[in-house]
Amino acid sequence: MKRFHLEVCVDSLEGALIAEAAGATRIELSRLLEVGGLTPPMELVTDVCRNVKLPIIVLIRCRPGDFQYTATELETMALSARQIMDAGVAGLAVGASDSTNSLHWDFLEQIADACSPMELVVHRVFDGVQRQWDALDRLKQIGYQRILTSGGPTNAMDGLDTLRRWNQNSIGGIEILPAGGIRPVNAETILRETNCNQLHGSFSQSQNGKRLPVPAEIQQVIELLEKRHG
Repeated sequence: MKRFHLEVCVDSLEGALIAEAAGATRIELSRLLEVGGLTPPMELVTDVCRNVKLPIIVLIRCRPGDFQYTATELETMALSARQIMDAGVAGLAVGASDSTNSLHWDFLEQIADACSPMELVVHRVFDGVQRQWDALDRLKQIGYQRILTSGGPTNAMDGLDTLRRWNQNSIGGIEILPAGGIRPVNAETILRETNCNQLHGSFSQSQNGKRLPVPAEIQQVIELLEKRHG
């Protein structure tokens, strides 16, 4: 069993296949990475699950922009989560905030009740909410395994202290998955300063009008992870 993970976010079957061949250990699947990712269509989810052997985490996000959703939008995402969980995916990345800028606990509990025992991840909504420390234990208690986070700022390099403290205090609890501007040039620093054993990024560039992972970048980060945690 791997002691580390490199999760590569992609929005196409082509991207998922490239990431797998380059050595990624987990895929986050969405559509429209250029807006931060949205819920992918079922056809894409099915194609990736059929053709990629890696664990697939599917992003559930109904629109770009902020994470304060209407009741209808929350219902749409809950329905998408229930439909996608039957496609053979390993887990779901979800999140929402409420009018007080806290996590939307009713929604998160609804997803956990409907989709357990899948891997459940809270996405980067976590970076902008209040009372993050209090939320860590509660998320674990209701069934979430992992938080995708930069530690608060846009980029993980600016949230190293927070990521390190969260990771130190989550041993045996919820996993911290650093994200935000991660590339080979800063991956070693992030791993060293946070002591996390996993990273998340697209490692991509534009190729013929599409955003696709760059194999060499994935391979470089895998080598860093193997050096520290292999």
